[in-house]
Amino acid sequence: MKLAGIGLFIVIAIIVGFIFLIRSCIDKHDKYSQFDEAQLFKNSNSDIIVFLKDHFNVTSYSSQGGMTRVSGYSKYYLETRDVKTLKLLKSTPFEKIDDPVKQRPKIIGRDEKNLWIFIGSIKAYDPFTHQLVCTKEKLEELNPGLKNNLPEDATYYKYNYIADGLEITTKNALKFRVSGTFKAQKIIDDQDNETPEIAALKEMQKKLENERTDNAQKNKPFNSKEYWKLGDSIREIQDLIRKKTDEIKERKDYNKNIDDARTKGFNYSNERLGNAAVVDSTIYALLSDKELKDNSQTFHFRKIFNDEVQRQLYATAYNEMNLSNGFNSYCKISDWKLISNNSTFLKGGFLEDKSNLIPIELNNPLSWIIVTAKEVGNQSPLILQRVNANGISMWTKELPLKEFSDMLFTGERLILFSNDGEKISGSDNCNWLYSIDLINGEIVFLDLGMEN
Repeated sequence: MKLAGIGLFIVIAIIVGFIFLIRSCIDKHDKYSQFDEAQLFKNSNSDIIVFLKDHFNVTSYSSQGGMTRVSGYSKYYLETRDVKTLKLLKSTPFEKIDDPVKQRPKIIGRDEKNLWIFIGSIKAYDPFTHQLVCTKEKLEELNPGLKNNLPEDATYYKYNYIADGLEITTKNALKFRVSGTFKAQKIIDDQDNETPEIAALKEMQKKLENERTDNAQKNKPFNSKEYWKLGDSIREIQDLIRKKTDEIKERKDYNKNIDDARTKGFNYSNERLGNAAVVDSTIYALLSDKELKDNSQTFHFRKIFNDEVQRQLYATAYNEMNLSNGFNSYCKISDWKLISNNSTFLKGGFLEDKSNLIPIELNNPLSWIIVTAKEVGNQSPLILQRVNANGISMWTKELPLKEFSDMLFTGERLILFSNDGEKISGSDNCNWLYSIDLINGEIVFLDLGMEN
């Protein structure tokens, strides 16, 4: 009997060992990746980055004849990491998700203290502790207008970073903006299209039009000089109303551009590159010979798309510049001056801060982060340089990246998110993180897959 028991124990041990062996072989094919927009938070103690992580658990894996078959399921986590070291500070798994398509977590946005995530319903988390601080039920309790009226689709939630509030389109198509205290205020559609100033101008226009009508009736068949003077005044007011209305439209367009820029998933890094930076009364621009000739009279602030040209750093004074609400368009210029004859930048552009669409400006000394390519073509590694106002590179780093999918700027560091193109490919998910010290260019690298 004892021998039989020992034999059974050995068989069980072999089976368990075999299962662990199979499981370990399958585990090596698991995938770990960051997805959706990452967020930066600061407090008196530290700077942190917060993001969603997807752990794809492989349950079966086979490869034969060049064909690979993989099946498994995803488990999602909220992760908080130190900005400087990328060290994991906290990782919290979400509850089991029955429908990974409809209920996959989505970061809606953030205020100073809270991270808003939609996961079946809208929720707010403390980014440092991962404590759940607001739920759908709490929002409804604090705001009767939202009671039984919150949609169950992430599409109807967005964060307005200009107005600084979570915006909700309710089931009955009303709009509310939620502050950091979780109190909601109703939004009237296009309420900012007509400011008090525009309303007063329209009232004045209406009054003058009535006066002109009265004047025409009194002076038939010929209109008086007063009639024509009133007409000139009306046209002046109409021009002023158009100007004020255009300013509002420009501000809205600029705000929308910022809104779009904050969303992770742009296809090419050059969507984050601009051709010029403005400092005091000077434009610093990266221009090729042809671009310099094209901008000889009027300069156009634009994105960098042509990746087959060498650019150099030029400077010029400007006047009559349109910087309404921070948005650059065209301006008249004086003569361009070449800053440095030695430095050229292939596919060069100023890296823009996605929170304001303005090139990242560094001080002590005045300088910028310029992104260039090692060679032409979309397979070229990216090169980062910190370049000062004299056109001199303070440091240069070649990265093993062709593109990056998201970025954060802390003031002292730049965080880039990308993937290796092998384990994680063909998606917006990222398994590579880079934390770059902007003083000396030193890089901390993290591969989410290697860490686990």
